[in-house]
Amino acid sequence: MSNSGHVILYSCLNDTPGVLADRSYLPASDMVAALGRARQPLFAVESKRPLAAFDAVVMPVHYELGALNCLELLALGGIPLTWAAREAADAEAGRPRWSVADGSVPLVIAGGTTLTSNPEPYADFLDAVLLGDGEDVLPAVASTIARCLASPTPLSREDVLLRLAAVPGVYVPRFYEVYTSTGAVRAVRGDVPRRPSRQVATPQPRRALALVPAMGTVHDRLVVEVRRGCTRGCRFCAPGMLTRPARDVPPADVAAAVRDGVAKTGYNEFSLLSLSCSDYLSLPAVGLGLKNELRDMNIGLSLPSQRVDRFDDNIAALSGGLRKSGLTFAVEAGTQRLRDVVNKDLTYAQLEAGVRTAVAAGWRQVKLYFMMGLPSETDDDVLAIADTIRALQRAVRLPNGQRLAVHVTVSALIPKPHTPFQWHNVSSEELDRKRGLVIKSFSRMRDVKVMVASWRIHSLEDFLSRGDRRASAVVLRARELGVGADAWWMDEKGAHATWVQAIADCGLSPQYRAMEAGSWDIMNPAIMPQEVVRGKRGWYDFAKTKGVDFKTLNPKGAAATKGDGVAAAAVTAAVTEAAAGGAAVEEGGSLLDRPLPWDHIDTGVDKGWLRDELMRALTGTLTPDCSFSDCSECGVCGSARGNNVVSEPPPIPAFEGNWRPDTTKANTLRLALAKRGDASLLSHLDTFRLFDRALRRARMPIAYSGGFHPKPRIAAASALPFGATADAELFDFTFTTHVSAADFTAAFAPQLTPGFSVVAVEELDDKAATVAHRMRAAEYVVGVYLATDGEALVDGSGEADADAPVPAVAVDAGMAAAQSTPAASATMTVAVDTQADATAAAAAPAPATRAEDIDWPALVADTLAMDACVVTRATNGGKGQNTRAVDLRSRLFGLSLAAPADAAPVLRHVGPADWPAGAVALTATVLSSNDGALSPDDLVELLRVGAGGRLPGLELLHAHRRGLVLASEAEVAAAAAVAKAATRARRKEREAAAEVAADAKAARKAAGAAAAAARAEAANEATA
Repeated sequence: MSNSGHVILYSCLNDTPGVLADRSYLPASDMVAALGRARQPLFAVESKRPLAAFDAVVMPVHYELGALNCLELLALGGIPLTWAAREAADAEAGRPRWSVADGSVPLVIAGGTTLTSNPEPYADFLDAVLLGDGEDVLPAVASTIARCLASPTPLSREDVLLRLAAVPGVYVPRFYEVYTSTGAVRAVRGDVPRRPSRQVATPQPRRALALVPAMGTVHDRLVVEVRRGCTRGCRFCAPGMLTRPARDVPPADVAAAVRDGVAKTGYNEFSLLSLSCSDYLSLPAVGLGLKNELRDMNIGLSLPSQRVDRFDDNIAALSGGLRKSGLTFAVEAGTQRLRDVVNKDLTYAQLEAGVRTAVAAGWRQVKLYFMMGLPSETDDDVLAIADTIRALQRAVRLPNGQRLAVHVTVSALIPKPHTPFQWHNVSSEELDRKRGLVIKSFSRMRDVKVMVASWRIHSLEDFLSRGDRRASAVVLRARELGVGADAWWMDEKGAHATWVQAIADCGLSPQYRAMEAGSWDIMNPAIMPQEVVRGKRGWYDFAKTKGVDFKTLNPKGAAATKGDGVAAAAVTAAVTEAAAGGAAVEEGGSLLDRPLPWDHIDTGVDKGWLRDELMRALTGTLTPDCSFSDCSECGVCGSARGNNVVSEPPPIPAFEGNWRPDTTKANTLRLALAKRGDASLLSHLDTFRLFDRALRRARMPIAYSGGFHPKPRIAAASALPFGATADAELFDFTFTTHVSAADFTAAFAPQLTPGFSVVAVEELDDKAATVAHRMRAAEYVVGVYLATDGEALVDGSGEADADAPVPAVAVDAGMAAAQSTPAASATMTVAVDTQADATAAAAAPAPATRAEDIDWPALVADTLAMDACVVTRATNGGKGQNTRAVDLRSRLFGLSLAAPADAAPVLRHVGPADWPAGAVALTATVLSSNDGALSPDDLVELLRVGAGGRLPGLELLHAHRRGLVLASEAEVAAAAAVAKAATRARRKEREAAAEVAADAKAARKAAGAAAAAARAEAANEATA
């Protein structure tokens, strides 16, 4: 959900007539295990249909090793992993028409920056690849599939793919082949594009509102795109090269999208997104205007990594607030020479000035990014990274005189296709040596944290990034050997060894070892003669004078015009002339002249311009940003992809200051809220986050606490265990202006997600005790069962892994009419539906028992008969540093078998069909107060102990909290008086003990003085 791209595409697809798009994500390991036990394939989030029941499955690939996640997702969905296997499955079925409804296998489509850059390492897995922006091409693909399904003439899988290949921006790997040992690719038929072209779309900020998660996500904020594309021209940056031209979103559209987004989502933070946000010249005006406008709603603004040379007081005001977000600057290199090599156009003076501005605005630490392994890099350049940080800490001191804290990340250059550095790499041995230099150079520095990339993961990323179609077999073999995309974080050496084994099993070890040894190092004279690299006049002039096609470096006339379905034979023509010798080369000659595995992808950037940029890099020549200067002749701009669009910035308004919390307390309302169904999967913190957003959408004047981290004044009686449902949870809301119960219900209830319903709302007396102080006990109905073979059922309580999930958009063309009914909006009731509970109870199956014939009444009696059940619990955040003994039995006040009507909520949640044989429902009254609580899991543990160890497989099926036991106001007052008296007594005891200690200390002091005087007198007498 943190990937805004798949939210935008989800919106585009569902706005396409005749198309229905759903979502699915790669689940965590516990959910994978649950799917395996249930023998159920992976399904879509909303429709719950299996992935294999959709016409197409579309996945993003934004990271080379992330392809493993895509394969895992396909395997969980029961979809063959390669396009050849999927075609074989369709052929085996013997159906002339491709139709998933008739049993055909879905199409597997993927897109993303990684695939636009070089799709070949993943070509064996994909039926089609989407190149560039997807807002236009993906709906066109879905509509094409719909037309194919509706065609009166039966169309085979190949026929459908041939029609998809005609859609601009679609690359179908099966219609292309490798024709050189360097991995270069050509079309095998004349009716497909010779060079599929990258597509460019206009940013649509409103699309980011299509999905709003109810639970917390990694980037839990409203994201509004302000600029797509970057023309800064950093020579290592693939996203910058593959998103040209730069396109500004009009300032008015950005402001409207943020206003609309805050009103509809209730987010308390928004982010303005761009590859280089500070290059959006309207950023100060738009950002400050929105901060002023939304100031009273406690709306914060965060910005991605910025250019430090444009970090001024206006940008600092945008990023600042009570809680400042992290501040990250990409410096890239430690010396000016090397920054010029990568075309960074940044001086140390600009870096220091930007950091000074940040410190003056209140930041106490910054994060800086650097790189190593760049062309022409020396040891002095590497050591200069630490020198830069030292100089920065000496020059910029905090207001209290302390040092500036700096977090430094040093990553290794991974050369990407379609960049000027695509012809370069450094050996793994050299990277490891330089890594040691970096670590040693920082060893004695204070207030600096350093993270340096490992050469192992770098070598594999490089291998796949610039690999050819043979790498598909390596990825598949790595998966067979059990390595996953997240294996690097658990066992880096083991994951690397597994990948190396996969490469060896596929017969590519020589190629990998050569790459590891720096076979692309253009700075090594033994590999690349420098006169060939540099040339006498630069490649741009050479291309013009020698008659070379600047797009492909093919000799002019060797290939037909773009897009005319050129025959395969024409592509095998000589590629170019070597700059030094003039001989035509295809696989020999200069490394810069060889056809590359990704040359057939038309990104718009001329290959000749990339080579010329490499020449400029080696001489340290800067190329200006063409958005704000003259055209750099990269080849992108034109009728096909448009031109740079730079909006005129509006005037910058005066900053009215950051939000300050309003702590006024006008009145307090107590809400009784039912929680059922999918809402049970929202944790206690997620529920509070939901309340915060609902209040903001309803424009309710909630009061805030003070301090550095102000929070809405919402108090819960007791946290409901995760996964549990409830009849009436109690929450207190305090407002800054008077809000009636009726107004609150009318405004707040419609903003809640399905599963929550308002039961009652009452206004409290000003001096009423908080609901948490009145809590004494809770009444539960719990379902318990004896797990078979020691396996427990999953009640939806698995949490996602820390790494980002892989979303898949499942597209079903032609099914929209049958499944386009929108989900019912949340219906808020004012009373618990007891009739529905009784009806569900009547449908409950008769309690069944296992072979052991559990005597549940006896088990209940044995549990209640226990005097104590002491267990050890970890404290200090659950990390196990400290433990304490807890008597579970003392926290159980009552336990009995549940009557059918009482058991109905548990049965309704689990479902009669999923009710395990032998499961029963119990009612329990347990401690739930500030002094502690007995959770449903604790209750099951208590039952296991009560069974005397005979039932180790006893598990919790579901818990439903049907009520809370509150003390009266008089009881709370009496308890408070007792506590106050006890506090006074303890204070008096401490004071008395302190007096005794002081008297004892004085007596000891007096005795010591007397003893010293006696010794002195004795000494004087002895002397006399």
